[in-house]
Amino acid sequence: MTAFGLLFSALLFALSLSTYFRPYEASESAQRFSSAAAESAAATAVSQILSEPTFGQDVTKDKIELGDGDLGKHQTAYVQFDPDSGKPYSVNNMTSDAVVPGYGGTPVPAYGAQIIAVGTYGGREALYEIILVRPGITHAAASSGQLILDGHNEAASIKTTEQLAQMTQSGLVDSDSVQDKLRNTTVASGGKTGEPLVLKGDLTLYGDAISGAGIRREGDIKFLHGGVAKANSDVEIPTIDDIEAYDPQGLDGTTDLNPTYADANNLFQGRNRAQGDLVINGDLELDGALIYVTGNLTVTGNIKGDGALIALGDVKLTGQSTIEADSKVAVISKGDLTLTGTGSERSLFSGLVYSEGKVEASRITVVGGIVANNPGDPEAASMEVSETKLVNFAEKTKFDISKVIKAPPPPKPVGRLFLKLNQNNLELISPDLSLLIGPDGTWNGAAPTFRFKDTKTGEIYSSLSEVPRLDESALRDIGSQMTSDFVPSFEAFLGTLTPQNTRNENIFQLDPNQLLSVSEGYKVILHHPLDS
Repeated sequence: MTAFGLLFSALLFALSLSTYFRPYEASESAQRFSSAAAESAAATAVSQILSEPTFGQDVTKDKIELGDGDLGKHQTAYVQFDPDSGKPYSVNNMTSDAVVPGYGGTPVPAYGAQIIAVGTYGGREALYEIILVRPGITHAAASSGQLILDGHNEAASIKTTEQLAQMTQSGLVDSDSVQDKLRNTTVASGGKTGEPLVLKGDLTLYGDAISGAGIRREGDIKFLHGGVAKANSDVEIPTIDDIEAYDPQGLDGTTDLNPTYADANNLFQGRNRAQGDLVINGDLELDGALIYVTGNLTVTGNIKGDGALIALGDVKLTGQSTIEADSKVAVISKGDLTLTGTGSERSLFSGLVYSEGKVEASRITVVGGIVANNPGDPEAASMEVSETKLVNFAEKTKFDISKVIKAPPPPKPVGRLFLKLNQNNLELISPDLSLLIGPDGTWNGAAPTFRFKDTKTGEIYSSLSEVPRLDESALRDIGSQMTSDFVPSFEAFLGTLTPQNTRNENIFQLDPNQLLSVSEGYKVILHHPLDS
């Protein structure tokens, strides 16, 4: 055969091989491009939900559709949320505290979402799945320093109010349907030296025990529901960066408290502040209230209701003796914190406990989370727990407390009065409107009293005459403007109030997701191609 003939035969053979392998290569490329399209749509859906947490809850309207303008040529992809469409669908469960079924029977965690994206190219279809969750505070007890559990203790995690209702006084009922890989941990120490996590006595864990270094186990330690001990692990402890940012000093409606406050009810509402130490004798009820203390805080009775207790010193809560499961209280301390009940079957604290010092919890059930963390000196924040049931429930650690004010916003200084106050570095603090409004929603006739804040020093004065640096001219000028103009206009405003006038005023907000370094307060816990 001639050289030309050999070359021609080789070319025919090569062409035949190319023809033989082309369908396989085309199929592989189609699968690759359709998968890429699905993954792009899934990422787009996650971004949309992060910016709009309710996206996808209008199941027949909300959807993501990508085409040639968004993807490569001939690639398309979509994400849709309608389970009755007959197509793969996604589930947005971001605003619910209940676990719900998702596509393919996958449980979608509380405050989570399952994203199922469908991509197409060259006649091939591919699915991609992402499960997204708001982690919140995922520990029943967590300490940046040493954590010791001694005596008879139990620790578990729950995720729904239904599970909370199933808890009994004699033990913890764990009916969580979420898969093990999505299960919250229960106790954690972030300490890096020695044996920061010590498990002693009669301890039952319905989950994991995690330590940044070693773990010492003594006594009868039981791990249930797949829980394990994990030493030398990465541990993230929730952090409140600036406790003093919650100081309500100077805010409208802040009530100044006496060092020892006690009355027949000990009922608090709105913003309250104590300069120095504060002792509350007897039971304490919070009705949408913040109590901020610059010194030490002691409460000798039961605590119930919704609100926050914040102290720059030590906190001692020593009288918890009743079950108040509906309450939700944040207790935050820059010093040491002691939480004592009369027995874990009889005493319950519901909410968040956070300290930058040492935490001691005993003879109580805590539903929510206990955290000891000192950002500046992590080893200084430690915890000792005894005869206690620790129940992680992220929903009990989120706070959005507001107070209903039966009035529109009051008038503010304008014109000459505003200029004179500004020139003298003063800010006018209006009275607490709730003290001026009667039960029928109208002005009760009480005279409004105003305070003045030095914007340079932060000092607050109950009258103009107390401001030390005002000369006679400024005192006379500001006083005249107040008497002749502003006070009459303020009283005229009070006279216009009717029972229908209401507004909400924010008192205390805390989102546990903001205490974590997880991007956007959310965490992707599963992402993978899904067989179509």
